[in-house]
Amino acid sequence: MAPLADIKSVIDYNDITNNDYSEKQSYALHYERPVRKVSFSKMVTEYDIERASDFSDEERQAIWYSIPQLREIKKQAKHTVQKMERGLLDTSDDNWTFRGLESKTTEGSQQKYEARRSSWGAVFLHQDQQDIQDIPDPEFLAEMYREHTKVSQCLAELQGKQDAEVARE
Repeated sequence: MAPLADIKSVIDYNDITNNDYSEKQSYALHYERPVRKVSFSKMVTEYDIERASDFSDEERQAIWYSIPQLREIKKQAKHTVQKMERGLLDTSDDNWTFRGLESKTTEGSQQKYEARRSSWGAVFLHQDQQDIQDIPDPEFLAEMYREHTKVSQCLAELQGKQDAEVARE
């Protein structure tokens, strides 16, 4: 399984989300070999895709999870997170993965909250300054938020690349 990235391994500046320097890992954002994603052909293939509103009740039941099924999935995910936090899961077992559950752990949830709070704080601070100066600039606020969420975006992209690599294996 590919190594998991966390917010502390990507941020390299002193930030509220990075106050523990004991972990100094970094992961490449780009893989050495390029992956083909798009190809072109002289032959055009066209697909008709049925709208979800046109599905019969039987098709809907076969395609989507029911409420009890969703509850069971959530219950299993919660149980997996509890086992993760206690260190009771066998990570060498290829029949399970905790991908996507990282932010459901106590530490992951705290990191996610701190990153959001930091972004909100920056935007609110500049919004207050704009109000005091009576110079509204929503584009600047949007850019400020984008800048403060770049780390989270990079982490998400990195996680997606790792997931794609695992899927190819």
